[in-house]
Amino acid sequence: MAELARTVSDAVAKGFLPAAPRDDRECSRCDYQPVCGPGEWQRVTKKKPADALVPLNKLREMP
Repeated sequence: MAELARTVSDAVAKGFLPAAPRDDRECSRCDYQPVCGPGEWQRVTKKKPADALVPLNKLREMP
């Protein structure tokens, strides 16, 4: 739980809260879909993994 809080706190402090959906299900329930437009999850999957997304990916792996 401490790691979760620290990771989220760091992201907020840096102002880096990326839209990096893994599939279309995440976009379908997101309030910001009009900002990204259709197919954001497809665009994200075409990009090479960024070091900046490592903390987000670690959060996703947490139980």
